Amino acid sequence: LVVSMLTPLVKKWARRIGAIPSRFLIPLSYAACMGGLCLLIGTPANLVIAETCKSSFGIDFNILTPLVPGLCVVGLGTLVMVVFNRVLPIRKTAEDGLPDLARSYELKVKKDSHLVGMTLTDADIPTDDGRSRLTGILRFDGEMEASPDAETFVMGGDTLYFTGSRRHVAAIARRCDFELPDALLDVQKVRVGPRMLAAMGVFAAMVGVSSLTSVPLVTCCLGAAFLMIAFGCCTVSAAKKSMNWSLLMVFAGSVVFGKAVDHTGVAEVIAQGLLDSCGSNPLLSLA
Repeated sequence: LVVSMLTPLVKKWARRIGAIPSRFLIPLSYAACMGGLCLLIGTPANLVIAETCKSSFGIDFNILTPLVPGLCVVGLGTLVMVVFNRVLPIRKTAEDGLPDLARSYELKVKKDSHLVGMTLTDADIPTDDGRSRLTGILRFDGEMEASPDAETFVMGGDTLYFTGSRRHVAAIARRCDFELPDALLDVQKVRVGPRMLAAMGVFAAMVGVSSLTSVPLVTCCLGAAFLMIAFGCCTVSAAKKSMNWSLLMVFAGSVVFGKAVDHTGVAEVIAQGLLDSCGSNPLLSLA
């Protein structure tokens, strides 16, 4: 989930600094996996291990129990990625292979835009200023107008096709309040507001209570979820929509399947068979 959310942002950031996005996608996936090891709730594997330790040895994990080994894994993984960064794949898309001035961008005029009814000159939309060129306009009714001139009128719902400098086309889009395509979106700075501060405080309190007291993690998480809704950080409907029920069913099903294999004795039979085959060789058993 973290990788799917960050992938488009990483791609935009890479193109913004003139790098090939494919070189950052494998490190992104590895970083998400390694980062999840640092907290108990960061990965389902940690939860399974915690449950096993509690049922078998009576050891209770708090949310920060995996932090030290997790940081060791992060450090080692980072070192490996730095050393082997040269072997990361370089896959250029058709867009990556084009020079900046040859790239095409689509800017859509909002239906309620203040530019509706104006000519391109009146709307301050350049047709060809050396840094960008307006190559055509797809009208709201589907008609294509190629090579528009300065006296061409702008209509709501039109799509303007530009080629040229990405930064310059983005400046035109912002000045004219066009709908920005993904290719022109930058990673924006996050504005810190009261709700964000409340969310950060609730999360910090959840971590603190779980790590410093004997309150069960489930209780801490449910309390934090209630406070998030109470402080307006999230709504009930938004929380429901954000739940990936298919993914949760996969995790729940895998845990139940593991319990079934254990309780029916299948796991013991398989393990005993492997140990009998490996003899007393610990390395072979581990393999």
